[in-house]
Amino acid sequence: MITLETEGRLPLFGKLAGNPFAEAGSSDAPHIVLSELGKAVQKEWFSINAFYPQIDVIALQMMPDHMHGILFVKAQLPVHLGQVITGFKAGCRKAQRKLEAQAATAAATDAAKPRPTGKPGLAQQTGAVPPSPQAAVSSLPSPAQPLPKPAQPFRPLFAPGYNDLILRSYDELTVWKNYLLDNPRRLMMKHARPDWLYPFFGLKLGAYTFNGIGNRSLLSAPRRIAVKLSRHLTEQQIEEETARYLEEARPLGTPQREAHHHPSPMRTAQLDGNRNFFSSDG
Repeated sequence: MITLETEGRLPLFGKLAGNPFAEAGSSDAPHIVLSELGKAVQKEWFSINAFYPQIDVIALQMMPDHMHGILFVKAQLPVHLGQVITGFKAGCRKAQRKLEAQAATAAATDAAKPRPTGKPGLAQQTGAVPPSPQAAVSSLPSPAQPLPKPAQPFRPLFAPGYNDLILRSYDELTVWKNYLLDNPRRLMMKHARPDWLYPFFGLKLGAYTFNGIGNRSLLSAPRRIAVKLSRHLTEQQIEEETARYLEEARPLGTPQREAHHHPSPMRTAQLDGNRNFFSSDG
């Protein structure tokens, strides 16, 4: 998995949209609305295989100021992976310069268009017949040509370097894909409820002190349930366990809700990576 950030973490690739509490797959689920530059970068990523057939492009998740992509190297590369990423960055920068040139041309064309003054013309004031357009044009002095703008200094699109992770097992690939797909929701959740997804330190519970991350308000619930799920469980078993825990957490007299399995901080507070406390979020 490759992670690249924009220079200065500028949100150049698009903007976040949707509802962090919407169901996954719904039209209102969190997603990224790509800018024209974001679309160009996305296109460039999926063209890596055209330059290096030894690489399969598995996935990509664009974010406003960074991107995560998964590449599978299926044969010996003729160059180091770093050169592949450097070439990708160069292609993105070329696309950015093209978009900037198009925007500058459009702006110059728009600026050259005549603007209405809002004042009545000579014919309206005196009733005289205006001269022909050809005569009017020939009688006017040539407009001053705008001075060429100085070339913009070089601005890198991406921050230097890149972060990479190597797949340790095929089982981990599904985890990575889910991580990428859930990235917009996590970012939107951070904006909506930052206390749920930022680390905390020195949390005292009885005689113990914890560092962790999660929804700490769950820890003050009058009844808590220890949740234990193994990565070796099947999807069906996870759904069954999720439904069982939700039923246990459901207050008496409330209607049963359909269980949806997704890694939501609304239901879990994780301490020290291995202790989970569960409480209903309804």
